[in-house]
Amino acid sequence: MRFFCFIFLICSFCVFTSNAQPCSGPGATAQTAQAVCATQNFPQQFIPPCTGSVLPAITGNSCLPGDNLIPTDNSAWYKIHIYQSGTLGFTIAPFSAGADYDWVLFNVTNQAPQNVYTTNLVVGYNQSSTTGPTGCSTLGTVDYNCFGATPRFNRLIPVMAGEDYLLMVKKFSGTGQEYNLDFTGGTAVLTNNAAPTILNGAMVGCNPSQIIVNFSEDIRCNSVTTPVSPATTEFIISNGPHIITGIAYSCNAGSNSFSTLTLNLQTPLTPGNYTLTVNTGGDGNTLLDVCGDPMIGGVAVPFTIPPQIPATITKITKANCTATILKVALSQPVLCSSITSTGSEFVLPPGSPAITSVSTNCNSTNLSTDTIYINLQNPLADGSYSLIVNVGSDANTFIDNCGI
Repeated sequence: MRFFCFIFLICSFCVFTSNAQPCSGPGATAQTAQAVCATQNFPQQFIPPCTGSVLPAITGNSCLPGDNLIPTDNSAWYKIHIYQSGTLGFTIAPFSAGADYDWVLFNVTNQAPQNVYTTNLVVGYNQSSTTGPTGCSTLGTVDYNCFGATPRFNRLIPVMAGEDYLLMVKKFSGTGQEYNLDFTGGTAVLTNNAAPTILNGAMVGCNPSQIIVNFSEDIRCNSVTTPVSPATTEFIISNGPHIITGIAYSCNAGSNSFSTLTLNLQTPLTPGNYTLTVNTGGDGNTLLDVCGDPMIGGVAVPFTIPPQIPATITKITKANCTATILKVALSQPVLCSSITSTGSEFVLPPGSPAITSVSTNCNSTNLSTDTIYINLQNPLADGSYSLIVNVGSDANTFIDNCGI
């Protein structure tokens, strides 16, 4: 166990202060975890003191309850993607033999990184008070080593291709001594041996002035040309001089790499087929993965900007036996704010039966709907009718989520 010495002082007024700031910046939080090349030794420099939240209670081990409430102060975070199944091994080797490092490993597959602060995603940790190297290796036998003079190494952790992990390394004393992080020892493959590629590109939602681009692996932030300009950017979109005015990616939040980015264009792309190509930028390279492998330039990746199709009525049925309520189904959701409560957009020939109101499932959470209920003053007589949508008293018909 760790030993804490308590000194009781008798004083009329005692003040305790801390200069540590909330954890933020590159590698200091789960959201800004740094991608590292698993085939290279990663030297971690000084970790500045900071205060972080306490992880949710960790279950599934035999540690004492207090050992399962781990603060995230003074920590460095790393992200790991598994390209080939096997076992995960790593070693944290302090530059000082007397340094005591703890660590926690999270499985964040299909999870947002920040979920580690609210959900128990831990698959292993080591809180040994014994100084020296620690990690997962053939020297270990368990997944959890509790506080105290426990073994410094856990067993190798079985992992599957496609999974994502976060590793938090924490200096127990709170001083940021340096260490080396080495991901060797296991059988899993943590790097993509092929050159990085663009997997696909697509319009963001219904905004043709934004193109989201997905990559086969993490790309170094510092390999993207900045500032972005038509003369220096690595990205080229076919069929015209499409000017890229900015790039949105995780680098803006402090990460050292990204697997997805969004290109912001000066003018929207018109519907049609395009290609996206990466060439050498103003910094003298294409794009580099975290191991420094360059993307092959000049490879054209196709993507399509689809036409913007307005919402249409797809089906009209009676919503009750007396035919005083008509259920109107739409091809896509429309904004609730574009629907008048009186149903002034609808006309129902022949005879134009009186419409008293319309109702929807709209509320503070549902801001759009694909179903509208028309409430009639009197039941419809048997026969054939047409439902016409015109401009309502709000000066529009119905507007979908794309503003059409």
